[in-house]
Amino acid sequence: MSNFLNNVAATGSFELASSIKPIPHNTQVQAMVKEAKWHEHEGIRKVEITWVILAPDAYKNRQIFQKIRPFEPDEKKRENQLKMLAAINTNAGGILHTLSGEPSDFDLQSNLQHKQMLLKLGVWKMGDGEGNWVMAVAPNGAVAEVDTPAPLDDEIPF
Repeated sequence: MSNFLNNVAATGSFELASSIKPIPHNTQVQAMVKEAKWHEHEGIRKVEITWVILAPDAYKNRQIFQKIRPFEPDEKKRENQLKMLAAINTNAGGILHTLSGEPSDFDLQSNLQHKQMLLKLGVWKMGDGEGNWVMAVAPNGAVAEVDTPAPLDDEIPF
């Protein structure tokens, strides 16, 4: 049996270039929860939600990664994080509100997965990197609060 890397040149360095630009600030998209689960990093627990964009077609199948920090030490920030999670839950049917304690990974996934909502996206920039973050959520079918800007590029490499 041969190794699957036998015919690949190994230089020790490789960079996968991405020409995908962030979706413009204040763009509203229709999206669906692909995955929802707890994640802990450096002692901070958060709910991680992966959204898949369904519309508009210019951004279809792009993914947005959202981190919600319900245990944020800053009270005002924690309140906003909990409001975001509560809004997502309400738009998904509200089942998490009926639980007696903290939702498990199973609870998050089974009650949020495949639920569709409208997202209003912002753009973050850090150093040379940039991407999108979820500024607001609304029920699927809600009236758009802002116009959806045209895509930045005519070609989106998928």
